[in-house]
Amino acid sequence: MNENVENLVLVQLREMRAEIAAMRGEMGEMHGEIAGLRDDMKDGLAEVNGRVDGLTMMIRLLATHTEHLDARVEKIEERVR
Repeated sequence: MNENVENLVLVQLREMRAEIAAMRGEMGEMHGEIAGLRDDMKDGLAEVNGRVDGLTMMIRLLATHTEHLDARVEKIEERVR
């Protein structure tokens, strides 16, 4: 009877070891997928940052142009008065 109990324990331990090995494999696969997603996110954020920088430059140029036009309008208004 004692030998049967020991065999059952060994069987359970082997099954647990196999399940742990399978989980480690799945975790390794998930780690690879997560690394890929992280790289995709970095690339996407870099693209977004580039576009925001471009829009910022355009807004600055428009603001400068608007200031220039405002100054011209003021000069014209002064002449008319």
